[in-house]
Amino acid sequence: MKRAVVGVLGRLDGYAEAVYEVEGREHRGRLLPLALAAEGAEPLLVAPESLAVLAYGSAEEAAEALERGGLSGALSAKVKSVFGARATVIVAQGLGSYRGSFEAVFENHFDNVVAHLFLDLLGALGGLEELVLDVSTGLNVYVAALMEAARALIVYSKLRCALQGCAGVGARIAAVPPVLGGGRYSVSLYEFTSKAFFEFPLKSLAFKPTHFVLSPLGDEAKAELAEELKEPVGRLKRILAEARLAFNALKYNVPLALYHEEVVNLKGADPAAGLEALRAIVAGVERRKRVLVEGGRLVVRRLRLNRALVVNAALSLALLESLREFYSAGVEGTE
Repeated sequence: MKRAVVGVLGRLDGYAEAVYEVEGREHRGRLLPLALAAEGAEPLLVAPESLAVLAYGSAEEAAEALERGGLSGALSAKVKSVFGARATVIVAQGLGSYRGSFEAVFENHFDNVVAHLFLDLLGALGGLEELVLDVSTGLNVYVAALMEAARALIVYSKLRCALQGCAGVGARIAAVPPVLGGGRYSVSLYEFTSKAFFEFPLKSLAFKPTHFVLSPLGDEAKAELAEELKEPVGRLKRILAEARLAFNALKYNVPLALYHEEVVNLKGADPAAGLEALRAIVAGVERRKRVLVEGGRLVVRRLRLNRALVVNAALSLALLESLREFYSAGVEGTE
C-alpha cells in the first residue's frame, strides 16, 4: 500500500524533534510526515512561496527565482539541508503579505492556491492508496487550501474507478497537539472523505479559453489569452466530448454504443493527454503573472484561475479513465 503523509511548512527551521505516538506506535522526527517516513510512508511537504522571505536575502533574488521557476528547487534543497531527510516538496502559490529578510506581497486568490495544489498532488501521488493530512503546522490559509485540494483528489480517485467499484484513496486527518520544544505527543487520526456521484462533472463543454480566468480582462488581453490557450483548450474539449458521449451511453442504458467507434471513440480519448492539455492551460494562465520589485519589496500579481472549471475538467477525465477500463474489459470479454 502506498501511503503518503502531507503537511504544510510554516517556517524553514525551529521545529524541535519530538516523539509522535500514532495508533500505538512511536515515531521520532521534527515533523510528523518525516517521522512516519521511517515506517515506509511517503513524506510530502507543502512549502508556500511566502517562505521566500526566509530563503532569500533580498527581494531581487526571490524575484529572479520566481521568474525562472527556480523557487521549487531552492526550497526543496533548503528543506533537505535543514531537516536532513528525504521528502517530496511541493511549492504552493503565495497569498497575502509577509516579512522576513524583505517584504513580500502576493496579490493572489485562494482558488489559485487550491487548483495548483490539486494538480501538483495528482502528479506527486500517483498510485496512492492512503493519505494522511497533518494539519498541525503551517498558516491556516495554506492548510485550508491543502484540505480543499485533498477533497478534490479523493473524488478524483473515486471517479477514476467508479465503474469498477473501488473505494478510492482513503484519507485521514492527523490531529497533533501543539508541539512545544520536543517531548511526546499522542496523534489521533480522523476519517476525511468527500462523496463522488456518478454524474458527468462538467455541465457544459461550451467553455472558451478565456473562461479559465475569472479576473476582468481588457479586449487585448482576452485576445492574447484566447490565442495562447486555443490549442490545448481544443485538445481538452475533444477528449471531454468523447468522455461525455461514453458517459451518456451508460447513463441512458445504451452501452453497446461504446463498441461502435463511429459513435463513441474511446480509443482516441486518452485521459492522460487530456490532463496534459489541462496542465498546459493552467500553465498558460500562470505565465501571465507579474513579478515586480518595488522599493525593495517583492510583489507578485496573478490572474484569478477558474478553480471550478479546472477541477471539474480533471474529474471528468478521471471518469473517462473508468469508462475506458469498462470498455476494455468488454472488448476482452468478447475475444
